[in-house]
Amino acid sequence: MTYNLDSARRSVVTATAMALPQDAYDFECYEKRISDNWLLEKSVAMRTTRMPFLAVPVGGTRRGGGYPASCVCFGLKVCDFLLGRLGFPDLRVQWSSHPDTCFVASGGERPPTLEGDRTATTLGRFYGHSEAAIAAFMGRCHKSPSSAVPEPCSPHGTVAGRKGPNFPPERTSTMCAHNPPCPTAMAPDREAARPVAHRPEQGWSLLCNGVLVFEDTGELLPDGRIVAPHRPLALTVGSAA
Repeated sequence: MTYNLDSARRSVVTATAMALPQDAYDFECYEKRISDNWLLEKSVAMRTTRMPFLAVPVGGTRRGGGYPASCVCFGLKVCDFLLGRLGFPDLRVQWSSHPDTCFVASGGERPPTLEGDRTATTLGRFYGHSEAAIAAFMGRCHKSPSSAVPEPCSPHGTVAGRKGPNFPPERTSTMCAHNPPCPTAMAPDREAARPVAHRPEQGWSLLCNGVLVFEDTGELLPDGRIVAPHRPLALTVGSAA
């Protein structure tokens, strides 16, 4: 499903580009991992909060990538900022699979889904990591079960289980425990599901079917697909009164 990133109304957040890619907090982390170092020269050091992070384009062996976002508003702003730039195709906001961040603004191909030891190797190559970096990571994994997750290139790595006021509950499509059950995320009436988290200052609500509903009536489905705003704001405000 295609979504026009310019069509949705945003909360008041900003994304600022730094002068050099080297200004990013995680530049050295990417420098050690990326196989095609020329991508770093085309990267953008971008700040949405206090710490700038690196947005690395796709190209060479790198088929996809992402930028960490603490909330949906920042993820959408990152997509707005990168929209139209070379090396950042198919921009979208997704629920992150890593415990150190809540959402991720992704671009390029969607990563493959695998299990076992092949996961780290395949994903490493998908993100354009060098064979040496992949081998070093796999060596750490086999030495200690606790090192089975890559070390984050982010200061948010100390956040345990994505808990806190800015982190919604675990978002799945089967989190509804109501009887009778609420409509699923794929149902036409999915917005009739009950909310389990509400952040009006950020402009979104999380429903029990895993759907994120924004104040402009746009939606983010559990599988990462985005539904463009589909009702006039006036009707939405009136119905909530």
